[in-house]
Amino acid sequence: MPLADVLGVVRFIGPYAGYPAAADALERLGVVAAELGIDLWKAASEASVDGLSGLPEKHLSPDEGFETTDEWLAGFIASRTERSWSVPGLSARERAYLALTADVAQQTLGDSFRLHVRMASESGANPEEIRDVVRFLAECGIAKAAAALRELDTVLESTP
Repeated sequence: MPLADVLGVVRFIGPYAGYPAAADALERLGVVAAELGIDLWKAASEASVDGLSGLPEKHLSPDEGFETTDEWLAGFIASRTERSWSVPGLSARERAYLALTADVAQQTLGDSFRLHVRMASESGANPEEIRDVVRFLAECGIAKAAAALRELDTVLESTP
């Protein structure tokens, strides 16, 4: 995987995992790139553009699961998720899986989790593939994965 694509993953996950975590990851990525003799700035300019990046289809907004009555926060959420989804090189399914990872790790198993399950499904992932993603995340903590699987069962049962 090109370093530019790894950089794209870190840039995408920022609003979901939190900017301090993303900043730490970017710092570490810079150290690894230097150790490998890779110019991170050059790699960043060579990010792949596969035609699959951008906002999800079917009029689905990536900020949809983060409703708020606070006008300032709503604008902040919209600007950050739109910017995140404009990072090239990731398919809609990959983005949904990454966002699900942040949901499980942070236990945001409400609207955000349901939105990302729906995004994964609408990008072609079947229920068992989504379940496998959540199972894999037991590495983030077994209690977190178990709670996420319970919520996933609820989401899948209510999906037509």
